[in-house]
Amino acid sequence: MFKFLKSLFYILALLFIGICVYLATLPATKTHIYDISLNNVPKKMIQNQLIHFENWTNWAITDTSNIHIQQNIDPLLSKLKVSPAKENPFKIENEQVLDSLILQKVYTQKERGIQSLHWNLGQQKVVHNVSLTLKEELGFKDKIYDIFKWKNDKRIWLQHLHTRLPLLQQLLNKRASDYSITYSDQKVFGPFHYVYLSASGHVDTITNETQKHITQLEQYLAEHNVKNAHSPITIYNDYNEHTGDILFSTALPIATQIYIPSESAIRYGHLDSLSVYQMHVTGNPKSTKVLWDSFKKTKKATLTPMSTQRFEVYEIDQIHTDNYTQWKKQLLWGIQPDTKITKDSITYISKNSLGN
Repeated sequence: MFKFLKSLFYILALLFIGICVYLATLPATKTHIYDISLNNVPKKMIQNQLIHFENWTNWAITDTSNIHIQQNIDPLLSKLKVSPAKENPFKIENEQVLDSLILQKVYTQKERGIQSLHWNLGQQKVVHNVSLTLKEELGFKDKIYDIFKWKNDKRIWLQHLHTRLPLLQQLLNKRASDYSITYSDQKVFGPFHYVYLSASGHVDTITNETQKHITQLEQYLAEHNVKNAHSPITIYNDYNEHTGDILFSTALPIATQIYIPSESAIRYGHLDSLSVYQMHVTGNPKSTKVLWDSFKKTKKATLTPMSTQRFEVYEIDQIHTDNYTQWKKQLLWGIQPDTKITKDSITYISKNSLGN
């Protein structure tokens, strides 16, 4: 009997060692990569949903019965404590926040394993694709659970996070395109002096170029101790209504005329006063071309001869704010000056005064 127990002990010991060796040979990390396609969503809007964890209940988590959210004070220190199983709470913290990358760590209370979420947002200010890389560090317990397909409460939320990404996609696309428009009566626009930079592109995709222009123009004015006198303006030099292609200038109005050397890319201009109709836009519409198409169909624009002069006037805070639902700009469309000659405008000259 003793020999049998001794043999059984050795067999179990060898089996345990073999299992340990086998588990040790299994990969200690698992990497999952997911992509989200977006439709011209501002990067700051995405960052707002990711680094402020109080927003995660909008898309990442539906069952809030076991969730405790610690109020966000500093985005770099904000954290969300989640308890999918009461015995295994974990928290998520922002580890690193860059313009193009957000790195978050997931810490489990009773285990040393650290999981990480890498959100790659790309280099552009308007985002078309977000890539999430989920890296899991697996302990022996995790590997055993995987082998036997047992429910792992610690990892169940992470393993199913990708099923929540379509909700994030829908949320961002919807908020990025929510807007409202109103119209005002005829008004006078100008006159004013301005400095400007010019470029070409499509009316729906010039935002990045416009923001670069504004930064360059503000730096130029600061270096020359000149103050801008109004919000930034996009001047439509040539606009194709059918294709949306545009030659445009980004302008910063200033109080007085200034001299700029001819070799500089920045130029000086002056706009005389003109009568315009105005469309007020609040929010972040996907397509400026659609706005102009709507403007063209209004009763005012239909019944009034309109010129080729068009402008976009931005609020300065639009460049910096995260709240895109509060973005405001105006589309201004010049009214064709009345060049009709009337009887009162004709000067009569006597025949004798013309000479022979």
